[in-house]
Formats: sequence, structure tokens, C-alpha cells
Amino acid sequence: MKKFSHLTFSSLLIISVWWIGLSGLANYIVRRFGVSPTFPYYHLIIEQAHPTQAVWAHFDGTHYLKLAEHGYIDVGTQAFFPVYPLLIRTFHLTGLSYFAAGQLISLISLVLSLICLHYLFGKCARIIIGVLLLFPTSFFLGAVYTESLFLLETLLFFLLLKQQKFFLAALIAAIASGTRLVGALLAVSLFVSIWPMLKSRKLYLLLLPIALTGLLSYMYFLWSRFHDPLAFIHVQSMFGAGRSSGEIILLPQVIYRYFKIFLTVSPLTLVFGRAVLELAVFLAGLYYLWRVKFKIPVAVLVYLLGSLLLPTFSGSLSSLPRYALILLPWLISSAAKFNAKTTLYLSLSFTGLLLLFSLFVRGQFVA
Repeated sequence: MKKFSHLTFSSLLIISVWWIGLSGLANYIVRRFGVSPTFPYYHLIIEQAHPTQAVWAHFDGTHYLKLAEHGYIDVGTQAFFPVYPLLIRTFHLTGLSYFAAGQLISLISLVLSLICLHYLFGKCARIIIGVLLLFPTSFFLGAVYTESLFLLETLLFFLLLKQQKFFLAALIAAIASGTRLVGALLAVSLFVSIWPMLKSRKLYLLLLPIALTGLLSYMYFLWSRFHDPLAFIHVQSMFGAGRSSGEIILLPQVIYRYFKIFLTVSPLTLVFGRAVLELAVFLAGLYYLWRVKFKIPVAVLVYLLGSLLLPTFSGSLSSLPRYALILLPWLISSAAKFNAKTTLYLSLSFTGLLLLFSLFVRGQFVA
């Protein structure tokens, strides 16, 4: 209990300093340069928060706030899974605005995630936390996005697997599969973990449908409401970025698309810069996954590989720099040592964070 209290206090302190620092930067940018939103429903957050705070709900955040308030009434909103909006609506019942509720959920989830990191990775946790919070897209962890919530769910799931509390792990996986599509991959990790025990405990197989309850429930809702259980896939093309709606795009095709961008788009444009970032994060993810393949449990390895490859089937890597936040703790766990290389990396990463957050605050899509 004493350890938990200490970790809670230190995690609260770290997140407070991190969030206040980024909020101060956002305040300066908005007042100095203003906001030029390139996404819909900006008025929804301005009605609930000052522009200097509203930056935390740019882009997808507006959709989550609209879902929390009105539900699935528009075509395209089906791309966003229901757990996070439902939590926002629940917190709103306390009197908080939808915006405040969404950000509070994200920040609480982030604090709890830091605590879980200590229990999962021990002494390596401090460096992992530093890398995570200074990663160029880490600001999404404090935004009205699912990043922090899904990170918490993933960490809790693997912590429970480590403790062989399979039923609780299945329940967490169920919530995760209702938070993001990639959460369904946790059921695969669960199967890998229980496989050696199935001869003597066949009832463990019942845990697999439990782990998929979130996804299956959402699919049933989509079927009953919109007559399309896969609507979350079929509406993807509405969000641009080269995403397909139902057609599976193979990885070589995706790589070809990126090299085509490099050959046809000016290096001075934001589109070119985003493409470089997206492909670099994807390739770095594969490289670090190769490095740790024998140092992490197979259940984790399967999940990491699936999480890297699943987004590519849409034909784009556009959100991968954001999705990579969830994978970072395991990808860097074997190299989590403080040395000159780590210092250099953190310095470069922090520079990238300042740049991408500045663009995001101004209303530019970065991931």
C-alpha cells in the first residue's frame, strides 16, 4: 500500500508538470498565432472551453464529444468505438462539461498507466516513462482521445496475464475491444497465454468470447441500428489520408504509396513531412520489435506485431505515430538504460514533440 501511495503521488506530480508545460505552450501559440482549424465541429469545443484549452480536443476529440452528447446520429461516427464516449457521458452526469469529462478521463488514465508501468517493468519504468512522455506524439495522451484509456487497458491486461488472473484479463480485454478495434488482438494474446493449460482446463476457452464482448456488442449495435456490423471499417474513407473502406490493402502497396509521395510531393510541404514521420515510425517499430522478439513473452509479441500491421490494411499509416504510443513500453523495454544515446534521443524526441504539438494546436493534422 505504501508503494502504491508513493507511485500515485510521483505519477500525479510528473503528469501535472508535463500537462502544465504543454498547456502553457498551447496558451502561447493560440494567443500569438491563433487557430486555423482544418477539421469539422470546432464550434462544439469552443462552446465548452476557451480556445487555449480547446486545443486538447482538436480533430478526433470533436467526434468523441459529439458522440458523448448525441450518440451515433451521423454517418462516419461509426469509425469511433463506444467505450470512451460512454465514459465521457457518465462523467458528464457529475456536472462536468463533456470536454472537461473527456480530458479528466484521459489524465486519470495516464496517471494510472504510469503506476502500471512500474509494476510491469520495475526499475526500467522511469526511463520508459521519460521516453513515453517526450515522444513526439505524446500530447495525445493528455487530449480528448482514447490514447491514455487504451494504454491503461493494455497495461492492465498484460499485468493481469503476468499474474495469471485470466478472467480479469478477459474482462479488461472486453473493455479494450470496445475502445478500439486493435483491442480485439488482446483476445489472441489471451489465447496464446492459456494454450499450454487447455488440456487440463478446457473451460479457459470460454474466456475468448468474453474478451471479444466489447467488439461483438458494438457490431451487434451497428447491425441493429445501421444494418452494417462492419460500419466502422466501411466509413474509413470518409476521413481521407488514403484509407480504404473495406478493401484490404497489402503492405507492399502501402509502402509503394509512400515512395510515390516522396517522389511527387515537395519536401517543403506538411504532407511530405507527415509521410516521412509515418513511415519512419512504422519501420522503427518493426526494427525494435525484431530486437525484442526473444526478450518479451510470445503473447506480447503477437499483440505488438498485430498492432503494427493491422492499421496498414486500411492502406495508410496516417495514425501510426499516435498508435505507437501504446506499443512503446515493450518495444524499448530491453534498451531502457540511461546513457549518452538515451540523452540524445530524448533531446531529439522533445524537439519533435514541441514541433508536432505546435502544429496540432494551430489546427493542422499530424497523426
